[in-house]
Amino acid sequence: MKIKLPALFVFVLLLLVIAGNNAVYSQIINADSLENVLKNSSEEDQILILKKLSEYYINSTPEKAIKSANKLLIIAEKNDSTNIVDYCYQILGQAFYLQDNYKKALEYFDKFMTNQIIKNDDKGLARAYNNLGIAYRALENYEKAIECYEKSLELNKKLNDKRGLSRSYN
Repeated sequence: MKIKLPALFVFVLLLLVIAGNNAVYSQIINADSLENVLKNSSEEDQILILKKLSEYYINSTPEKAIKSANKLLIIAEKNDSTNIVDYCYQILGQAFYLQDNYKKALEYFDKFMTNQIIKNDDKGLARAYNNLGIAYRALENYEKAIECYEKSLELNKKLNDKRGLSRSYN
């Protein structure tokens, strides 16, 4: 009986490794396929594809995420889609942050914050202040970072947003 347990464990582990490699390979193929489909897609489909591509590229190749998000931003602004514009501002801020371009990240996080103020969206505003705090901290402007973190924390407490609070305390 003791021999079967390790053998089963090795089999399951091997299966997970093979499945993981296939998932990564299929994601790469999927991103390439989406890039190809994008060219002949309707504007509505382009929105979905560009959103998916920007999410896919954000951590691996931020420059491609920026390219996808900028294309998406043009479509969103043309169609006056504030939620997608906000999404683009967050992705662009995050991508520039990952490239260590903190000033550019601040620009997009600030645009996102402005939209949240206009929409009177406290949850979005809390997220915006937290993102701004992260960027200011990276720029070593600790006073401004703390100010943003405190605003985020205050809003998350008011909303009783546990997830938001955990981000604020981090």
